[in-house]
This record gives sequence, C-alpha cells and structure tokens, in this order.
Amino acid sequence: MYYKNIPEHLLNYIYPQENLNYTNEDQEVWRFIFRQMKTRILPFSHPSHQKGIELLGFTEDHIPQITELDEKLSKYGWRAAPVSGFLPPAIFMDFQAQKILPVATAMRRLENILYTPAPDIVHESAGHAPMLIDSEYSDYLSEYALLARHALYSKEDLKIYEAVRNLSDFKESSHFNPKDLENFEYQLNLANQSVHFLSEASLLARMNWWTAEYGLIEHENKICLYGAGLLSSLEEGGACLSETGPKKLEFGLECIDQKYDITEPQPQLYFTKSFSELKFVLREYSKKMAYKKGGIASLEKAYQGRALSTVVVSSGESYSGVIASYRAEGERLISLRLQGPFQVSKNKELLKQSLSHESTLEVVLAEGAKVLSVYGGVALYKKFREQKKYKLKKVVPSQSRPSQRENDFRTLRDLTQTRDDLKFKEFKESLNKETHWLVMHRTRELCEQYAMSHSFENIPYPEDIRKFLNQ
Repeated sequence: MYYKNIPEHLLNYIYPQENLNYTNEDQEVWRFIFRQMKTRILPFSHPSHQKGIELLGFTEDHIPQITELDEKLSKYGWRAAPVSGFLPPAIFMDFQAQKILPVATAMRRLENILYTPAPDIVHESAGHAPMLIDSEYSDYLSEYALLARHALYSKEDLKIYEAVRNLSDFKESSHFNPKDLENFEYQLNLANQSVHFLSEASLLARMNWWTAEYGLIEHENKICLYGAGLLSSLEEGGACLSETGPKKLEFGLECIDQKYDITEPQPQLYFTKSFSELKFVLREYSKKMAYKKGGIASLEKAYQGRALSTVVVSSGESYSGVIASYRAEGERLISLRLQGPFQVSKNKELLKQSLSHESTLEVVLAEGAKVLSVYGGVALYKKFREQKKYKLKKVVPSQSRPSQRENDFRTLRDLTQTRDDLKFKEFKESLNKETHWLVMHRTRELCEQYAMSHSFENIPYPEDIRKFLNQ
C-alpha cells in the first residue's frame, strides 16, 4: 500500500513502519502523551483537529498504524507514507505537493516526552494528520508545497538542514549524553551564522513554521491551535494560550521576517482569522518569487544562493546546475557558466547532462535571451541523479530493552488488557523507590480506574514533568 502511486524518485525515502519494533515503553509514552493531549490540548485545538482525531481513529491504546492512517486519509484526498526523521526540505515538499503526508515512524524517547525537536509519530499523526480533513487548510498546505518546490535555496540552507537533523537525531539517540549536546548546538549555530543571504526557501520555511507548525487561528471569538508543533508538544501546546504564554501577533506577510529556533520555546506566535487568509498571504509572496518574475534580478538570486537551480530562457532551453557566473546587458542574458553537475533540456527533452563535480558548462547566447523563469532544483528531477546525494540516513530500529523498566511496562500493558486483580495487587506491591516515574504514574491511573486503594500520592516526577502536571 505504501508504494502504490508514489513517484519512483521518492521511494528511497520510504521507511516501512514494520522495520521498527516498538517496545512496551514506546507504547506507554504514546499513551501518556495522548491522554494528556485529550485534556490539555484538544479543548483548545481547532474543531477540525478535534474532529480529525476522532475520524482518523486515534486511540491511547496503541501507536497508530500508518497503513490504517493512509486508508482513512484517502477519503479526504490525502495519503500517508512512512519515512524516517527529517527529510530534505525539497523531498518533504515533493511528498506534500502530491498530497502525501510523510509520517516519521520513530517514537520520541521517554526523556523527551514533553517535546522533541525531531519529527516523530506523535507530531505527524496526532499533529498534522487530523487537520487534513479541513479542505480549506489542506488546500493551503498543498498550494504551499507546490510553491515551495519552485523556491530558490542556498548552500547554507542545506548546511542548516544537516545541522538541525544531526542535533535532532542526537537528542533522540539512545546514546544521548548531555555533555556532547554543546557540540551539536555549536554546529547549528555555526551553520546559522554562515548565512550570507536569505533564500526564498528559507523565507517560505519561516511561513511554514508560523502556520503549519506553530499557527493559531481565531474561531468563534477565541484563539485555537492548529499548528502541528503546538498540537503535539505537551510543553508548549498546553501553555501557549495562557496569560504568561508567548505574545500573539496578527498573521501577515511580515511573519517571514521573523526567524525561529527549533531548540527553544517560541517567544511569539501568529494568529490568522481564517485559513483562506493563509492562502492569500502565500499568493502575495509568490508574486515576488523568481520563478514567476524571471529577469536578471531573479538570476542574481540563484547566483547568490550557490545551489542547484534551473534557468529558463526565451529561446526555449532550460539550464540546471549551480551558477558560477553570468553576463547580462540590461535584461538580456549574454552568457552563463555552470559549475559541477549540470543538465540542459528543451521542451522536457534532455539535450545534455554531466554528473561530474568537475564539470563546467559555458553557454553563450549569441543575440542574448530573456530570462523567463528561475527556480530551485532541476528541470528533469527524476533523471538528475545528483539529487540522490541527499538520500536519507537509515534509522536504527527500536531495540528491546531487557530492563526492569521495560518489564514493568510490559506487565502494565498485560494488566490493562486482562485486569487480573490479584496479579495487579502483587505488581503494585513490588514497586519501590527505584521504579520509574511513568510506571508509577500509569499504576496510579489503573488503581483509580479499578477503584483500588494506592499509595502513589508522592510520585518522584522530574521537575519538568511535575511543573507540567501542576499547570
């Protein structure tokens, strides 16, 4: 089912959910998050999100199956495909433009239960997926993705992507060590500081962040959550609407001037009056983009970016590669030099191609030509193998944890299904001060559900969990 009608060039990024053996701990992390979402986030989410949670069949009992999600989303014109972690931005947008929701299959570590910067199945399934039942919002997402596929990006954008992915992967690694965190954060700061020019892709990424990830919307005279980052973050989603939460600004095109930091809580959020307003602002920005405007100024944007782009000229040719230099007279392009892998096509027919990083292509347009369009990426995307250098890293499947903690979670899941009062009493009495807080928390929930006495009034929660539960 995953592979049906998925373009061939995207298949490299499919990562079957069956490759992960979710542990009992993973399942209990999902249960805790989903139970907290129902009481702390859903009452404040947009009605479409609330309805989507119900229609897509999410339950606290188990981590969602992407095959089932794919089938249910098909009723609303979308699909779901399993992937692993951060996808390259161009690939993510390619999925989304075709109305395929890429769903990260990993479950966040228990230590990151309130928030993780890495995409995980909580964020994708319980955050993004439910909002797709809203036709106006899903139209915005697909229109955004189609636009973003044309955006010019820069080599610094790719460095930032790699740094963000490495930091997120490290935070979710079973080998996580706080002492090493400083190095990954330093690499991200270094990548951010290297930016010499804001590309179209980076500006559109900001719009995506302040809408699809951290967006608020006014609905029936109150502010609701619709951004998946808020909907899937117990830490921020439940508190962002409080008086002490981040400031709320009215959404507009100026949101692209506001940078963001994925490692920190957001200091401000933007609220829109309707999902149609999102499309209006997006279209306003599109008028400024190089693929629509063309001209030498657009060519200069691609030159500044030093990344793969495609230049379409009035004589009919399309030149794809990294622009090393060009010469123009007024609005007429006289010559163009591409460095590294390149491709030349005309009317979608491949004329010339080189995959060598040592290649150079010199183009001289005898009478000059107008630049009709300039956009990010490559004209004949499937044939240009250079794109494969951004192939996603493999994810290490979840490993069974032969620990007391995992054994306790397995016992709890068995007791949840069987309700053996005698075994439950024995289990409850076996717990001690070394028992993990989530085991004790879930045991107390079962005691209350079964109307049994318990002595779990003073569970040793970590400080961040205690603060969250006391909000």
